[in-house]
Amino acid sequence: MSDPADFFISYTGADVAWAEWIAWQLEQAGYKVVIQAWDFRPGSNFVVEMDRAAASAGRILLVMSRSAVASDFVRSEWAAAFALDPTGTERRLVPVRVDNFDAAGLLGAVVYIDLVGKEGDAAARALLAGVQPGRSKPTSAPDFPGARTAPLPATTTQPRNLDWRRAEVSEEPLRLRDIDSGVLRSFHTLVELHLIPTVSALVQASVLSGLERSLAKVGRDGGLFPATAALDVQNGPNMVATRLTERRDNDTGLLVTRSGQRSGWLSLPRDGLGSVFDVSDATERIAALVRILMRLDLPDAERYVPTVSIGPLSMLTVGDAAIVGQRTSASMRAFGPSEIDTPIEDSVHAAAIMEGAEELATEMVARLTLRLH
Repeated sequence: MSDPADFFISYTGADVAWAEWIAWQLEQAGYKVVIQAWDFRPGSNFVVEMDRAAASAGRILLVMSRSAVASDFVRSEWAAAFALDPTGTERRLVPVRVDNFDAAGLLGAVVYIDLVGKEGDAAARALLAGVQPGRSKPTSAPDFPGARTAPLPATTTQPRNLDWRRAEVSEEPLRLRDIDSGVLRSFHTLVELHLIPTVSALVQASVLSGLERSLAKVGRDGGLFPATAALDVQNGPNMVATRLTERRDNDTGLLVTRSGQRSGWLSLPRDGLGSVFDVSDATERIAALVRILMRLDLPDAERYVPTVSIGPLSMLTVGDAAIVGQRTSASMRAFGPSEIDTPIEDSVHAAAIMEGAEELATEMVARLTLRLH
């Protein structure tokens, strides 16, 4: 008889990409894992296999999302682990949050590993640190709190580390609408971010033509593209773009031009009544997009002009993303133009962008918000 697994991965079909990524990270670290996608082979009985795996595994790792907590099968799996260890002494149930929501009821009382908003490497570190036994004491002394830079006053929204300066660029950015004429007629409302070099950081044609693999990798590592999702590549003499093939529920992508422009776009949360622009959600996701773009192995300009756009606006609501799926047509707001762009006017220092991604995202979202009101 084979040794029992360290973890049985409990998940719903909507989160299979997360489940497989988590299982891979755990097995790379030496843990034994049972996961439906890999271990329940054709001809086996799904319910019997699930019961056997859940009963024999040392711990149940729950891929925790809105879809998972609504699934009866997933609920039965984590509830069984909870019943065996209601006080959490043995840590039989290990939730891993992959969706930006807060669980309620009994599950809400269990401390979870949080992967929301983290890039691939940081997420892997958080996952492995979370499943290890013992305390989470750091290996080096924490920084002295008194040495920290004082926070900005609450009334100030200007990022403090990015060395903002007035600047001009020699050309307009290449936008998604330039390579996809149907994007403004889409049901999705997209937020599009561009980092435009103030002086062209020329990407050699040989590098540009081979960039599609790099775009796919950094997009997957950063959580922009699901691990198993199919991607489309669009090549031209002066650009390359990679985006999700299936765009019915989500349209995300990355774009690089020969002049060194780095761009990315993502869909806002939506339901049958259109999309929702949530300031907190948009800030978090744009910050992640900034980090992804700056991880590309390309020549860096000294300074970049950041700009964002949002559109189409015909079915857009400004508010809390929690209202998605729980609203009526009375909550909708009609906007006039089909798209809003922020001005191309200020530059930031390239060396500070990665560290200041949240600050940059906060400023970009603030500029969009002003245009939307």
